[in-house]
Amino acid sequence: MTPSVTPFTQLAALLLTLLFISAPLSASPLDEAKNSGYIGEKTNGYLGIVNKNAPASIKQLAETINLKRKKQYREIANKRNTPLNAVETTVGKKLLHRAQQNHHFYQLESGNWQR
Repeated sequence: MTPSVTPFTQLAALLLTLLFISAPLSASPLDEAKNSGYIGEKTNGYLGIVNKNAPASIKQLAETINLKRKKQYREIANKRNTPLNAVETTVGKKLLHRAQQNHHFYQLESGNWQR
């Protein structure tokens, strides 16, 4: 008997694909910014500025990546007929887990940053 593919498993597969696709977005400048403690992952699936004294280039990097992420999240939401915030939250949880594993900053529900 073949296992049935539910909408949830399809969404999960798409989100995992998104995480692999977003790997090129994790190019050296982003890794350096995360390792330096300037940027962290937020609960909503986007990057946040951890250190308010981050250089303008770091802030621009986060903004550019967030725009790309939002575009990808919208595409998934539209394809799956799922609310955008559901995609953002689901991916956000996965990115927070990855940040924890890599000892990068991530934002708690309280808004505080933790490494």
